[in-house]
Amino acid sequence: MNNKWWLMAALFAMVLSLSLFTACTSSSSSGDDDSGGGDDDVMLDDDTTPPVDDDATDDDTTADDDTTADDDTTADDDTTPDDDTATGNPPVLGGFHLYVTTSNFTGFYGETSPYVIGLHEIGFLVVEWQDSDRSCDLKGGRMWYALDGGDPAHTPGVMGEMPCQWTQNLTSLYGYDLTQISGALAEGSHALEVWWIDKGGNESNHETFNYSVEDAPYKMGTTMEAWTLVDQDGNNVSLSDFDGDIVVIEGFTGWCTYCQQEANENATLQTQYTADGKPVQIVGFMGQTVGGTNNVQQSDLQAWVAAHGWAAAGIPALNDGGFAVLGDYYLMANGGVPFNMVLDQDHVIQVKWAGFGSGIVAEVVSQLLAD
Repeated sequence: MNNKWWLMAALFAMVLSLSLFTACTSSSSSGDDDSGGGDDDVMLDDDTTPPVDDDATDDDTTADDDTTADDDTTADDDTTPDDDTATGNPPVLGGFHLYVTTSNFTGFYGETSPYVIGLHEIGFLVVEWQDSDRSCDLKGGRMWYALDGGDPAHTPGVMGEMPCQWTQNLTSLYGYDLTQISGALAEGSHALEVWWIDKGGNESNHETFNYSVEDAPYKMGTTMEAWTLVDQDGNNVSLSDFDGDIVVIEGFTGWCTYCQQEANENATLQTQYTADGKPVQIVGFMGQTVGGTNNVQQSDLQAWVAAHGWAAAGIPALNDGGFAVLGDYYLMANGGVPFNMVLDQDHVIQVKWAGFGSGIVAEVVSQLLAD
């Protein structure tokens, strides 16, 4: 599980994850400036500035702020958070985030909602949490689960430093690889009960993630349905026009800055694919105008093509006002642009994701060409 998850993390949020890990580590150390260095309380403890040490001697009957050796009567090693009677407060679990991809592209998970996994997809579940005393003591703990009322089991131990508190930006860190849970990807409805126990034995609340695995349309591993749309020159363009080609679809809006960056990169890629004789065609689906309306006009398409070099590259911009076609394929109910899909030469959806990441299209296409 760990290798697969860290591959995903590297592709989704390498820089972000590193900065967050640094912030978590820095936050933990900066909260305690003991001169003796033996205490790593996560609650502010400075022994030289307020709040003053309230122990008459250091006997750990109140908050611990050791600067010398610890004499707890319960377990305490002064290298993990000290709470005098246990090792910390239990983590509190909250909401869920489900990521899906296919077994061929395990480095390109995308978050999806509602919680439906296609028959050809695999899933990874991330759980929101917070550690109420922000002790960062989940390293060495275990993430437990029970599928559909079955026996409890756990994932491998948490080997890395766990953040003190979950935030939206930390969803690329730890969770449950559903391919490693027997029966979790079987067709049907499922209830996955999850809870965490930190290394001190503190058990979190139990939460249940309800989801289904279905032979659903528009999922990865299914063939894209036929479509015909009008391009910037007023011509009808159909999916069947690209039979035998790998098809890359960029769903964009006129107001989206990241869409513009991706459009420029796609123009460069298409020019190279054509020059090299590669069976690859990039296509743009415009869902909204610069002003944010769904009433896309031919002039909007022409302006986009001119601004991003698509005419010279041979990339058509198609009128999909309101994403009437592409919207059915969204990972999230509320969408997000740029929205991307890559179809293999049989026009089976191999991977899809929302957002711009430089080099992702090239990497996916390269893998498909190699296959």
